[in-house]
Amino acid sequence: MAVKPGPNRKKKTKSAEPTVSRTQPPAGMPLEEWQTQLRRQFGRDQNFTFKNVGENAAYSDFLVTNPQSHRTYRVSIRGKNPGDNACTCPDFATNTLGTCKHIEFTLAKLERSKKAAPELKAGYQPPHAEVVLRYGSRRQVCYRPAAEANPPLAKLAARFFDTDGILKPAAAPTFDEFVSAA
Repeated sequence: MAVKPGPNRKKKTKSAEPTVSRTQPPAGMPLEEWQTQLRRQFGRDQNFTFKNVGENAAYSDFLVTNPQSHRTYRVSIRGKNPGDNACTCPDFATNTLGTCKHIEFTLAKLERSKKAAPELKAGYQPPHAEVVLRYGSRRQVCYRPAAEANPPLAKLAARFFDTDGILKPAAAPTFDEFVSAA
C-alpha cells in the first residue's frame, strides 16, 4: 500500500551544493574548497543545539553543543563567508579554512530563521568601528567601519587599510600609529 504525502508533509528539496566525497576531492576542485565544502556539508547535517548569548539575532555569539559528546564551543558570526566568523573548536584553530562544522551549522540555522535571516542578508554593521583578524589560509588584519559614519576615522583608516578593509602591507610596521590616533 502506497502512502500519499499529506497536506502538512514537506517535499524534500535538493541542496544547492552537490554532495562531495569525504575520501576524494571532485575533479578540478582545489583542496581548500573541498575541505570547506566538507565542513559545510557535515555541519549543516548535524543535530547540534545552539544558544544565542549575544544581543543580535544573527550577528552575535552562540554556544554550539554536540549532544553526543557534550562539548560546547563558542561561535562568533560576523558574515556569511569563510574568514568572517570564529569558533573555539580545535578544527577551526588549525585548519586555516576560516570555517568549521560549528560555524556552518550555525549559519544554516540562521539562514532558516525568520528573525535572523534578514539581518544575515543585510550584512554586519558593527555599532563601533572594529579592527579584527580575518581567518583563512592567510590571516589578515581588517578594519570594519561603524554603522554610523565617522569621517575623520574613515580618513585615518584609508591611510592604513585598502578599499576592502585589509591592512596594507606597507602600513603594518606603523600600525601602532593607527591605534593611537584612532
